[in-house]
Amino acid sequence: VAYLTDCSAIPEASLPLLNDLDLLIIDGLRLRPHPTHFHVARAVETGRSIGARRTVLTHLNHEIDHRRHQRQLPEGFFFALDGMRWRTKTGSKDEST
Repeated sequence: VAYLTDCSAIPEASLPLLNDLDLLIIDGLRLRPHPTHFHVARAVETGRSIGARRTVLTHLNHEIDHRRHQRQLPEGFFFALDGMRWRTKTGSKDEST
């Protein structure tokens, strides 16, 4: 699991730490670009380049209509919802996060 929020880029030196992710949680502030946060299209592009099995966009603003915009996300990408939980595999033990 990687949790990348309040950012608009990932340092090159950090990319090897993001290999083989089951779950990426990343900033997806709004539809339009923002100078200090990933916007939806950039978050999707980054999630694809990292290759996480599942990517959750979080820290969304009021521009995001979950139902309408979720249909536009690629498979394996989701908008975060309050109270959302994910099952991840850590070693040989399943844990909810």
